[in-house]
Amino acid sequence: MDKNKLLGMGIATLMLCAYSATASDLRGSLKGVSGAKVKVTCGSVIRSSNIAKNGGYRVNDLPANQSCGFTVSHGSARSVKISFSTRSSVTYYNGVLRKVGKKLIVVRQ
Repeated sequence: MDKNKLLGMGIATLMLCAYSATASDLRGSLKGVSGAKVKVTCGSVIRSSNIAKNGGYRVNDLPANQSCGFTVSHGSARSVKISFSTRSSVTYYNGVLRKVGKKLIVVRQ
C-alpha cells in the first residue's frame, strides 16, 4: 500500500477518535432569568453558553459518557453545581431559574 494513502488513513482514524471523544452536547431550556449563562465542567474541559431570551441553551463538544457539572450565573448571582452524566450524543436538562439575592435556584422540570 502507498505510504501516503496509509498515512491519510491513519490521520482520518485519529480525527474520528478525537471527534467521538467529544461528541456530546448539553441542551435544554432554563427559563425565568433573562441573560443568564450556563458553564459546564467535565474534568479539564470547560464550555459555556448564553441562555437565549426564550430560555434555550446548547453547550457543544463535551466528552461523551463522562461525569460533569454545570452552574448558571447572572451577574454576581450563581447557582450551586448541578451534577449530570453526558451521553454518547445529547443530554437534556430543562428547568426554571429563580433569582434570590446572589443565588440562582435551578428547579428541574
